Amino acid sequence: MPEVFATISWFYALQLHLGVNTVVAVQRATEPTTPERAAAVSRRWRAYKSGKQKPSAQTVNLAEKLTSWPRAILHSPLWDALRLGRSPDTVARKLLGTTSKEGDDLLKWMLDRHESHSDPRWIRKRCRAMVARGNLEGLAILTVCVKLAGKRDASSLALTFYRHATDCLVILGSWLYAHGIAQALAEYYEKILLPAYCQDHQFGVFSSDHYLRAVYRLDRAILAIQKKDSRKLTTEEVITAMVKILDI
Repeated sequence: MPEVFATISWFYALQLHLGVNTVVAVQRATEPTTPERAAAVSRRWRAYKSGKQKPSAQTVNLAEKLTSWPRAILHSPLWDALRLGRSPDTVARKLLGTTSKEGDDLLKWMLDRHESHSDPRWIRKRCRAMVARGNLEGLAILTVCVKLAGKRDASSLALTFYRHATDCLVILGSWLYAHGIAQALAEYYEKILLPAYCQDHQFGVFSSDHYLRAVYRLDRAILAIQKKDSRKLTTEEVITAMVKILDI
């Protein structure tokens, strides 16, 4: 399933960059072909959009000639973090040194810790810093920490990380929606990731059924702020406002 999320996000990132509305338009701009091969190539690109087929390295290289951002999304550490069969220790070590100090703090503590408890304020401060990043990397770190805690049978701690991860899902809601995976990813967190790593998963307090409505309400609140200020907020200001609205 994470491979599906990666491929769909990659396709939509490319489509958004091109400013077109159809699969054929994306394909023609990225991979022009002959009339004889047009039908087959278009079918393959429709499979990218639905996540049914992963783009080859050659196709990714063609897309990168237009923009590098889709490749970065395709290779985001989040997809590795989400794979149930992938060792969270391996993913955590790969992330170490590539993120912020707060992110490294969490990863190092979860990799090295032997005690069952720590100062909850220390953990919350760093989890909130990950949420406030408002990007896939922050979500990846929180997700890895969910898995590391679950692997160590620290269900309460896993649930703490999970709740911050789902806060991050809400912050990222508009981006995830624009990239075609918002609802499916929310369902993955609630119905697959949570039960796999949190014994007390009935207390997850996150509902994928209400996820898109929560994202919509948050977007409306941001629009109201921009209307009141008579200006468009920067990305950083939007995330700061969202964190304040959600009282994270």
